[in-house]
Amino acid sequence: MKKKINVIDLDNTLVPFDSFRKLVFHQIFKCDFNIIIISFLRFSRLISRSNFKKNIITILESRATTPQLYDNFARIIFKNINKDVISLIKTNSEKDETTNVLCSASPTGYVQKIADKLGWIGFGSGYYNNKFINMYGENKEKFIKREYPMDKYIYNYAISDSISDLSLLRLFDNYDLLIK
Repeated sequence: MKKKINVIDLDNTLVPFDSFRKLVFHQIFKCDFNIIIISFLRFSRLISRSNFKKNIITILESRATTPQLYDNFARIIFKNINKDVISLIKTNSEKDETTNVLCSASPTGYVQKIADKLGWIGFGSGYYNNKFINMYGENKEKFIKREYPMDKYIYNYAISDSISDLSLLRLFDNYDLLIK
């Protein structure tokens, strides 16, 4: 019997803000020189959004203190979870028959921690088999299809705020695209 999956976006969906942006600003305000330089390059449009994210994650994950940073940050994010979105997910879930997958363009280091607190599975932008994946748009869709093949899973419900996720959302029996 196929198991049902739900896919839930994090930023501006499960929480009402962009958590990655919040993390970067937090590091800038701590006067993190490397993060400031990479942010300046992105602000100047000298590097792409994907390379910006890859560089930030690479810098952070090279540090011994990052697991603690991600733990603390996940606790902050968790306090801001949208209860209405949780309600929608519960309505579209059956105990022991539905796997909820938090899938976000934000760093997997704290996305997994948030998912764990909810009893879900979490994936975010990061390194998978030594290859960086920016879990955004087409990459997110390919990743979900690879990890949860349609011949083995029922694509039950998905929710996101981003039009970049629309082709992924349309794979599901039910979905919500939260347009602001």
